[in-house]
Amino acid sequence: MMRSVVQSSQRALFLLVVSILFVISLTYSFVASHAINNCRYCVRDGSLLLSPFRMVSSPAALALNDPVVVSFITSHARVSDLPSLCLTTKSFYSSATQRLYHSLVLTNPSTALLACETLARTPGLATHVRGLVLGPGPPRVWQALQRALEALPRLEALAIDARGMRLSWVLPLAPSFHLRDLRLCFPWDAQVAAFVRTQMTLRALWVLELAEDFSPPVLAPTSARSRGATDAGEVAHTTAEVADPDPVSVSVPEPETMDLPLLATVECPLSLAHELARSPLTHLQVLGDSGADARATGRDAHLLRLIPRLACAHETLRSLSLYDVPEARTADVVALAAQHCPQLRYLGVLPLPAGPVRPLSLRSALVPHPLSLSACLEYLLTSFCSFFRSVAHYCAVVWRPLQRIAVHEALTRFGALVMLEFELSTWMPLPTGALQRILVTELHTFCPSLRTVSLWLSSRRFVWRHNTDTDVWEGQVDQRGLSGWKSV
Repeated sequence: MMRSVVQSSQRALFLLVVSILFVISLTYSFVASHAINNCRYCVRDGSLLLSPFRMVSSPAALALNDPVVVSFITSHARVSDLPSLCLTTKSFYSSATQRLYHSLVLTNPSTALLACETLARTPGLATHVRGLVLGPGPPRVWQALQRALEALPRLEALAIDARGMRLSWVLPLAPSFHLRDLRLCFPWDAQVAAFVRTQMTLRALWVLELAEDFSPPVLAPTSARSRGATDAGEVAHTTAEVADPDPVSVSVPEPETMDLPLLATVECPLSLAHELARSPLTHLQVLGDSGADARATGRDAHLLRLIPRLACAHETLRSLSLYDVPEARTADVVALAAQHCPQLRYLGVLPLPAGPVRPLSLRSALVPHPLSLSACLEYLLTSFCSFFRSVAHYCAVVWRPLQRIAVHEALTRFGALVMLEFELSTWMPLPTGALQRILVTELHTFCPSLRTVSLWLSSRRFVWRHNTDTDVWEGQVDQRGLSGWKSV
């Protein structure tokens, strides 16, 4: 009896569940058929459009026509979903297209070719492009890029990577756009310079190299007295001289400069930095020698002439990064920077002069025996050369600490310097963690405003930060291996 009652209850419950599922399915079918009957699609010219449109008049459906809601949805959608959103409604098509074409990163040559050709013949899409990045490609890509750049009226950022190729011809002479950021990985020449002069809104410029036949502005020679002093090496080699350095005094007209009133961040070779020195720079990094800059004579003197020219930006310049500075010029560079740009918050990447590196060995003074006459003469000649090498070594041992003392003296004249970067790859042996802490503490003693010191050992970067609570310097290895000149 009890079993029959339980079976009847289970059967009734099963029928109830089936009935509920049947009602739900009927409701879903009715809603779906109603939506399909009210959305009529038409295909024109191979593009799928929504015919307007008898949309379901529910609040959710009406909200999808609100531009604010549509913009919110497209801004949070994945980029891979944007093409699908373009095929839903006209509102989504407009909003999704704007985001889809806002920033184009084209590293695949075939994709870059199709995109540039599309932009060149579709002005409606070209107006959405704000940023354009192109990687290496065949000549057809650059020809298409030339046509596309003439059709991009609202372009703000442009980056072209074509190392070793002369692509200045792709840049329009009378562009309709106004760039804020320009990165060129191809040789800089006169045509590129003419194009850059038209970009009065440019704020950031990155140039990798100069063209082989590019003639940078001629830095006029110094007077005979100044030139003789430079050749003799009389450029603040002692502590007293570094205290008031004036190694290169030029009494001739300045080289030609670029009038870019908004330019703030520059990364370029030395000769180009001279042209841009009168802009209101905040961050400047002078790259290593390449192209015409590598063949320039007297690079050390040209580098030292650059720092006084940066006095025009003394109210704005916060970061100065210099590559390929000889160790013998480090004290001069720091002293000139302290004199003309005392407001700097970052200075690097300079080779820090080392102290004594190895003791003199007297083993060479002990003559082994027995020796033949020829072996004895050979040994005496070797010992004679070794003696002079030892003398030269100990002269350097005495000179290097003096150079570091000159660096310390110049650091005392900085009032806002918070970050220093030094290159220690030439030190033998390479300083370990304990020695690095000693060096960092030594630098902090002469520049109390320091908060971060980076030490480069070959390609490894050790970052030391000052903990103001414990007054202890804490170090770690920077896995990225990137300079910090843009971080201040």
